[in-house]
Amino acid sequence: MRLALPEAATTSYGYTAATATSSWLFPGGMPGDHLDRSTFSRASAPPAFSWDDDTFYGLVEVYHDLVSRPRVRIYHGFSQCGWHYSHFATTTGREVYRWKANDLLQAAGISYRLADRGEDLGRLTEIFDDGRTWLVAESIEHAPPDAAGRVQHAIAMFRGRAATAEDRRSAVITLAGILEERRQLIKDELTTGNERALFQIANKFAIRHRNEQQLASYDPAFLDWIFWWYLGTVELTNRTIGRQASQSTRA
Repeated sequence: MRLALPEAATTSYGYTAATATSSWLFPGGMPGDHLDRSTFSRASAPPAFSWDDDTFYGLVEVYHDLVSRPRVRIYHGFSQCGWHYSHFATTTGREVYRWKANDLLQAAGISYRLADRGEDLGRLTEIFDDGRTWLVAESIEHAPPDAAGRVQHAIAMFRGRAATAEDRRSAVITLAGILEERRQLIKDELTTGNERALFQIANKFAIRHRNEQQLASYDPAFLDWIFWWYLGTVELTNRTIGRQASQSTRA
């Protein structure tokens, strides 16, 4: 893979000019200096054509954290210098970067996208179908304060580009903990006394517990199914909690 950094991207670090080469023109430090701290030593950086996937994906994420969008530009006509940019906005710059980078990733057939919300904002994550993408967004948006951090953490662990089976198991355990806290709510509002079924799988299939009585030989797809079942239930209970809070406020 090859990452071509357009000329405009260098304006995020300050003025660029044909007559200027010193580092004082880059108030945030030279671009290469940022890469030294964030990914690898500039002296040992491999040429673009030899980058492995992990290096390329890491750079895509690093540029997200470094980019800003200029809000002011001044034309410098001396020696055909061109435009100088200033007053950079980080939030909008990152939004534009995610939009353009995700378009390029899709066009290249790469199965990752930069996350636009959550704990893993700006990190490359696995893509899902529209229904599950909607569920992730809704679960993050509507989680109450006491669970918001854990919901985001579970989603980040599950969908990360380097997520392992243990990461996904941890994500399921985190969601199971949230549902355990809401067990009475689930029993009263959502089921007719069969709420135990939600927890039997996590308790008996070597997810929350590890002993000789646990069933550990199952396909990884089974773990995926549990995650989405639990996340869907968390999102449903989020809505129930929100509705109850709204009714209480009106009363």
